[in-house]
Amino acid sequence: MNYLNRLALIEILGLIGNVTIVIGIIVFIAGEKDRRDSEIYQAWQVITAAHGQRGSGGRIQALEFLNSKPRRNPWFWLTWDRESLTSLEASEAYLKGIQLPNADLEDANLQEAILVKANLQEAFLFKANLQKAILFKANLQKAFLLKANLQKSVLVRANLQKSILVGANLQEANLGEANLQEANLGEANLQNADLERANLQKSFLGEANLQNANLQNANLQEAFLVGANLQEAILVGVNLKNAFYTDESTLKVTCQEIYRKYPCFTVFPENFNPKTAGMKPIKELKDIP
Repeated sequence: MNYLNRLALIEILGLIGNVTIVIGIIVFIAGEKDRRDSEIYQAWQVITAAHGQRGSGGRIQALEFLNSKPRRNPWFWLTWDRESLTSLEASEAYLKGIQLPNADLEDANLQEAILVKANLQEAFLFKANLQKAILFKANLQKAFLLKANLQKSVLVRANLQKSILVGANLQEANLGEANLQEANLGEANLQNADLERANLQKSFLGEANLQNANLQNANLQEAFLVGANLQEAILVGVNLKNAFYTDESTLKVTCQEIYRKYPCFTVFPENFNPKTAGMKPIKELKDIP
């Protein structure tokens, strides 16, 4: 009889142990959201505390955490959403090598920030302030930089392939050897910008301001330069083969189809001959690529 009692007691203890484990799991799951919120709050505290500092101040790890999509326990097939970094204040921050692909950085202030070799691929940087930022060898492929301020920024050897830079301010920016292949730079301000040896093949530069820009040895093959201003630009050694342009012979209906206005001719430096450079004129609607 004592044996049976002991056996029953063991079974009861085992059952209690299992119930305790189940309760522990339930408590853990129930507190998952609170733990996540606490981690997010702590990350923002680090970023806020470092405001105005020139160093990292822990911001690299904090920002990467906020932009990450960690797996959720125990539902390992689900992930947490990225946190929005809209209106981030990180001027003069040291963020070398930071990994922020697909980050939401709308209206972010990254003025004079050090973003050397940063990964901002497909990041949303609408109206972001990157004035005087150092983006040497940064990855901005397919980034959305509509109306972003990149004045006097350093983008040497940066990857901006297929990025959207419509209406962006790149005045006096250093884009030497940058990859801007198939980038959309429509209406962008590139006045006095340094684009020496930059790759602008198949890029869209419609109505872009390239006045006084340095395009020495740049690749603008098949670029769209309709309505662009290249007055006093340095075009020594530039490759403009099959690039598109407009002139006084472009029909009114053609201009209106492209820009809803007339005239829309491309402005070149004095004595420059686009035909000699191998460029293609757009005169009629059928000439529009």
